[in-house]
Amino acid sequence: MYPIMIDLSHRSILVIGGGVIATRKIQGIVEAGGYPMVIAPQLTNELQLLLEANKIQYQPRIFQTGDTKGYEMIFICTNHPEVNQCILSEVSPNQLVNDTTKHENSNFYNMGVIRDTDYLVATSTYGKNPSLSKRLARFIKKSLINFD
Repeated sequence: MYPIMIDLSHRSILVIGGGVIATRKIQGIVEAGGYPMVIAPQLTNELQLLLEANKIQYQPRIFQTGDTKGYEMIFICTNHPEVNQCILSEVSPNQLVNDTTKHENSNFYNMGVIRDTDYLVATSTYGKNPSLSKRLARFIKKSLINFD
């Protein structure tokens, strides 16, 4: 894996799912300047607020064959293995895919992030243990408080 930072402001991003994990991913995408399309039968309250603020696009339905066409980044955030497999079967090699349910299906992973106005620190477990990555980020953040 090769760590990079990517400008999301002009990327076509699709998130399939509207639950807790999708909410966390979408909040990060929006915070980074992205404007994702969300396909899900329902949205969490937090996502509903983002929709009302015109921070996301939304199609209130289940995933349909062909939905991944034209998107550069795809986040799979459903708890339906058969739907996830259908999504994976239609993605192309030039699309970035983050399957939040099975890291080995992903070709990119998110990192635990500490943001400040002057720096960004990221932690990663190569997608194997997201909760450990978050704990590492929290530990580093506490350490940085005394760094300034």
